[in-house]
Amino acid sequence: MDAHVDTLRPHVHTEAADIVRLQTILARRVLLIFALPLLVIAVLGAYAYRLSNRVQTLEVAQRNDEALRRINVVERIMQKYPTQAWAIHEYEEVAKEYPHPQVLVRLGALYYGDGRPEKALAVLDAAKARDPTYWEIYSTAAYMYLDQGRIEPAIAAGEHALTLNPWDAQTYNNLAWLYTTQAEVRDLAKAQAYISNAIDYTRGRDPNTLSTLETLLEAYAETGQIDRALETLEEALTRVGRYGTAPASLYRRLDALREQQASVWKE
Repeated sequence: MDAHVDTLRPHVHTEAADIVRLQTILARRVLLIFALPLLVIAVLGAYAYRLSNRVQTLEVAQRNDEALRRINVVERIMQKYPTQAWAIHEYEEVAKEYPHPQVLVRLGALYYGDGRPEKALAVLDAAKARDPTYWEIYSTAAYMYLDQGRIEPAIAAGEHALTLNPWDAQTYNNLAWLYTTQAEVRDLAKAQAYISNAIDYTRGRDPNTLSTLETLLEAYAETGQIDRALETLEEALTRVGRYGTAPASLYRRLDALREQQASVWKE
């Protein structure tokens, strides 16, 4: 009996092993039947997602290119035929498809020139919401506030513009004018430094910067700081001379200041 049992045991083990192998084979086949399609679907889905993103990117780029071409056309026409209302309409249409901060800033400037300051500043706020680091938002706002006589917000916006773009000659000029002419914030030394930067960054060719320089010289003269006025003017002439010939009016101002200085010394 025992011998018979012993003879059966290898057969039992063999049958058990066969069953395990059969189960393994079936499990692999089931896995292939169900998992492989899922894998294919996942791969195709990922590809479709990347393709969709690529298509969207191309569409956005195409819309942006169209918007930029339209802007270029508008600006070229504006140079010859400054039709404000038409330009505003064109920029409004562009902003719907391409609300880039640069577009919004330009639209805000057009609104301001059209006598709509509140709407202009609202558009600048919209640009700020899209990109609070875009310096031209604050430079443009500083000009608008200055034009309205709102000194504190003009300085705040202008100084912030300079932290974002320390080569913004227009803002240096505008702030220099404020620091020269507004008694409550007068700082002639700071105005002088800002005018020097403006001259360098415009290569001495901006008449507005030279006009502000004249105003600064007058402020020095009015406060009896003739030596400082001469020093400022001589430095300005040196800077302007690096890029070309300085206007004759500055040399006339130089002669006048030297005469004032000489009369003070005589006294």
